[in-house]
Amino acid sequence: MTPELASQLEALRSVGWKIARLDRNAPLPSTVAQRYAWAPRGVMDFVAGIGEAMSPDDKAWILSAADYAGTSEKAFAWNEWELIELSAAEDDDSWKSEVTHFWDQHLPILMSLKDGYAYFAIEQTNNTVVVGEEPEFEETTPLAASLSELLEMIAARSRLVERWL
Repeated sequence: MTPELASQLEALRSVGWKIARLDRNAPLPSTVAQRYAWAPRGVMDFVAGIGEAMSPDDKAWILSAADYAGTSEKAFAWNEWELIELSAAEDDDSWKSEVTHFWDQHLPILMSLKDGYAYFAIEQTNNTVVVGEEPEFEETTPLAASLSELLEMIAARSRLVERWL
């Protein structure tokens, strides 16, 4: 984890987030690493170094290696919103393909339950952070130029993110 991102985690702690860093990075599952091979190395190292990063009200969390591996104690999978959409698609293979294609290009990094189901993701095209929410998860809004900028916004309690955090 870069010193800048580590410092931003400490800034989150100072505003009440529950933060636990791992002594050494936990490997991400190969299926996740392969699916998101396009993701910036710094982002992948960041999530691999987090044990826990939970908002003060426990309604939002930054995904950790344990979340991606399915070994965390959270009730939601790292790709829960994708799974919900695939379930809704039932036997419609075209719709399922569209859902999978969308999520192949959006790496979820933060999940929120504060105001319905929402997520923050790194978007493949330019590695910016977007936010999406139910009922149309694929309708995203650009939010930050990088993970670092998103963490700064969260720590500063920016109005741009307060709705979800």
